[in-house]
Amino acid sequence: MTSPPERTRALRLAAEFLAQCSARRDELPSDLACQLDEILMHYPTADDVTYAAANFIERDFSAEQWVMPELGRPYKDKD
Repeated sequence: MTSPPERTRALRLAAEFLAQCSARRDELPSDLACQLDEILMHYPTADDVTYAAANFIERDFSAEQWVMPELGRPYKDKD
């Protein structure tokens, strides 16, 4: 079982990986590039994940926290 900070980290790392794949799209086989487009259409960005974790308590989405800020990684709001 993972903790909310661990889930946040896993989601953020997956988003960063997808962004890296997207940046190297020309190196991917066409079928993977198509799948990547479909995933990126619905997957949050790393910033979205971090923002959601930082604001989950304030928004009171549920009694149980599903994500929360990563330990030792403070959220920095976009300017």
